[in-house]
Amino acid sequence: MGMLQTRNRLTALIMLFGVALSGVALAVAAMPMSKNEKMLLWGITANVVLLIYYSAPLTTVKEVLVSRSSSSLYWPLCMMNVLNGLLWVGYGRATHNSFIWAPNAVGALLGLLQLTLCLIFPRKLRVDPEDAAKREPLLSRTAEEERANTDRAGDLLHQRRGSSAAEDV
Repeated sequence: MGMLQTRNRLTALIMLFGVALSGVALAVAAMPMSKNEKMLLWGITANVVLLIYYSAPLTTVKEVLVSRSSSSLYWPLCMMNVLNGLLWVGYGRATHNSFIWAPNAVGALLGLLQLTLCLIFPRKLRVDPEDAAKREPLLSRTAEEERANTDRAGDLLHQRRGSSAAEDV
């Protein structure tokens, strides 16, 4: 499956998830549930969404391991995920709220895993073969053209030396 097809599928899944989440929101609002039950349901839902967010960059782990390059991971985003997760863990622990600290601890660990991959497999320049074929190569001259240029430069140098030697006489 190509990169564009994968991106289109993920976009469709995200939109479907958004529509489903909106439907659940309407259903929960209409259901005869206590406030605590609704809070529990929304806490679980928010944690599922949060874990999906934290784990999204992990979809490229296979690519990183195969290519031995972390160019599909953006290390500043990984770093901010770790920092964000750790701050929420601190807040969740301070308020004794496991709905806050538990998923954010998982997110901080996933961010650390991504940062570790960035350190183990540094970024490499990614070149699309189709794009590279369209570009003119840096050394576009053939060996024969290069030799001809070198011969002309040698001839010019020889002529200069000859004329300056004749002037010296």
